[in-house]
Amino acid sequence: MPKTRTYYDELNVARDASAEEIKLAFRKLAQQLHPDRNPAVNASDLMALLNAAHDVLADPAKRAEYDATLIRQAQAGRAPVAPSAAARPKPSRPAAQARTSRPLRRGSRWRWAALFIVFCAGGAWMGYDPDAGKSFVPPPVIEAVAAVALVESRPEAVVVPIGTPIKLVDPAQPQCIAPPVDPLGAPWPVAAGYISGMPVIRDGGWSEITVDNSAGDEPVYAKVTDAGGRHAYRHAFVPAHGSFTFARMDVGYYLLKYRMLDTGCAYASSRIRLEETAVSNRVKSTVYKLTLRKLENRNSQFSNVRSDEF
Repeated sequence: MPKTRTYYDELNVARDASAEEIKLAFRKLAQQLHPDRNPAVNASDLMALLNAAHDVLADPAKRAEYDATLIRQAQAGRAPVAPSAAARPKPSRPAAQARTSRPLRRGSRWRWAALFIVFCAGGAWMGYDPDAGKSFVPPPVIEAVAAVALVESRPEAVVVPIGTPIKLVDPAQPQCIAPPVDPLGAPWPVAAGYISGMPVIRDGGWSEITVDNSAGDEPVYAKVTDAGGRHAYRHAFVPAHGSFTFARMDVGYYLLKYRMLDTGCAYASSRIRLEETAVSNRVKSTVYKLTLRKLENRNSQFSNVRSDEF
């Protein structure tokens, strides 16, 4: 029976590993498995499992409860299994019964031979087929072919007005876990800025996306992704009552995603369009500002995002 992997196996640490060893192992694996660095299809699933393992093993109370569960499972796996009824030995028949049946079989030998001859004759007559000499033509085989209609789906362009105030959606949603460290396992910074070690790309233009958290009481982790939300281009920390600008952005369509660091709940904006227009001897670029406000405007352009989709 294959061994079930534990959180210790996911972090490649021993059962008696110290808190510092668990932290270092998590940071090392996070740099390898993070979806922004790992192109594998299941990178998000691997990172979610790694975060779950770190969340349990980094907390002494959760780790003690988890260790107790592993001990109970190990003890249950060693419990003796009662043999099934099919595996129990069956009592053999008495030898006297076998000896009694022998003279009966000898006395009826001629009778069985006669019955065998009669059955053979009847079977030969019943098996006669007058059309046996004719060639057999198999019936035609009709293959069923399913018709599949190809439907081409085209994304609908959505233009978001610049400078529209955005509400901070109520964080009361399930499966929200506050991240204790940044995506690479380092402590969260104090001042607004890009997260150290994370990519800063799509930086050949003049457009800007500003995240205004001046009305927020908690810091957020913000990132700019492609229009499908699959590839992240910039990662930044925005403190409470602060703001940050993703500058020198290329033209194109983007999404802004952010995670509230007090609750761990994540959200995504509507599609953002950045464009540049040449005007005489200068370039007119897009300056896009997203203001995070707490439950003021019900027509929010942010929607909830599951943790594995952030």
